[in-house]
Amino acid sequence: MDGRLLRLSLAVNKGEASRLTLAGHTARDVRDRDRRRLYLLSEGTISSSTALYAKLSPSEIALREESARQRQNLTKTNPALHLSLTRLSVRNLPRSTTSKDLKALAREAVVGFSQDVKAGLRQALSKEELARAGEVMREAERARKAKGKGIVKQSKVVFEGHEGGKVAESSGAGRSKGYGFLEYTSHRWALMGLRWLNGHAISVEPHGTSRAANAPERKKRLIVEFAIENAQVVERRQERENQSQDKRMAVKAESNSTPGDAKNFRFSKGDTSGQGTLRGVKRKRVMEKHSGSSLVGLLDNHGGETKAMEQSKKKQKIIGRKRMARKARRSN
Repeated sequence: MDGRLLRLSLAVNKGEASRLTLAGHTARDVRDRDRRRLYLLSEGTISSSTALYAKLSPSEIALREESARQRQNLTKTNPALHLSLTRLSVRNLPRSTTSKDLKALAREAVVGFSQDVKAGLRQALSKEELARAGEVMREAERARKAKGKGIVKQSKVVFEGHEGGKVAESSGAGRSKGYGFLEYTSHRWALMGLRWLNGHAISVEPHGTSRAANAPERKKRLIVEFAIENAQVVERRQERENQSQDKRMAVKAESNSTPGDAKNFRFSKGDTSGQGTLRGVKRKRVMEKHSGSSLVGLLDNHGGETKAMEQSKKKQKIIGRKRMARKARRSN
């Protein structure tokens, strides 16, 4: 019709439509199981036949069941969502837990898992689990060791203000929402951390007033699952990280390639504009930006002040004379 190809299909009743939708979800689940890592949805589930399940309170069981339903629905209805290999979602946190506390707990979890394996209290990770995203995880581990970093990449507890909006923890103006995120450097550490932390009991410290001596200690058991992420958001975040890393490497290469007096040029922390101060001379604030200039071009032949500094001094003198003139006019 008018150069367009029409596609016709028979209408179906409501029951058949639901069946076809479920079949489509099932087919897509099988197709995307490895790519979207949907097999990780079962991690964090506590079987009703285990001793740990018997220790859960009714409210904690309800929280876990509701979380499982929400995660299943999210991944079925949005194909762009996938499960992270290294990032964990941590819920049911006591209000007193900070990001620093959570990071310490994440480190303790990996050590605790290893100790439990040695004591025969839990199974070690399988070969299949250790081989997931093999080369990517091995490269991440090599980079971590080369930089001398720890196994916990990020720890964050989400805080809210008085009006319910998210606020920075450092502001001191909000309170914990009872959940947060952990990111390990590789899947191996994340899996060990999840299995030790999930169902782990943390004491709840009373807010404001101290607990009575004979009062029973309240505890909350953590709900830990692999975080659900949007593939497009993760891709954009990775691009920003790569660009930032490229800039740092370019500045480092430029500073290493400058001979002679360029070695005496000191960069301030976070300075990526090519500006800085010379050792042995009075520090001046450089007003001009030389984003495309090299250090050799900025330094004079005698190792003295830069041309940009000289221009800045002239500019400051002009500004000073104008200020004096304005003060004189106001006084008259």
